[in-house]
Amino acid sequence: MAQVQVSSISCAPRRLLEAIAARYVADSLFRTPAVLGSLELLGNPTVLVNSVATGIYDFFALPATGAKEGTVIAHYIPRT
Repeated sequence: MAQVQVSSISCAPRRLLEAIAARYVADSLFRTPAVLGSLELLGNPTVLVNSVATGIYDFFALPATGAKEGTVIAHYIPRT
């Protein structure tokens, strides 16, 4: 979390506490996606999203490239 620095405070202690708490809550919410993306409970979700995005792109791009260049699409399919 980011450090909070204050100087020349001219407000009620309760208001200062609310402002600091709001800053830390906002900072926590801002960092939540990064924390969730790094969890590896069922695998890394960031890698999963990247793999799905690459797969969707390849699903459309590779056949289009093959049709444009006249190459065989099966050439791009890995053999397992």
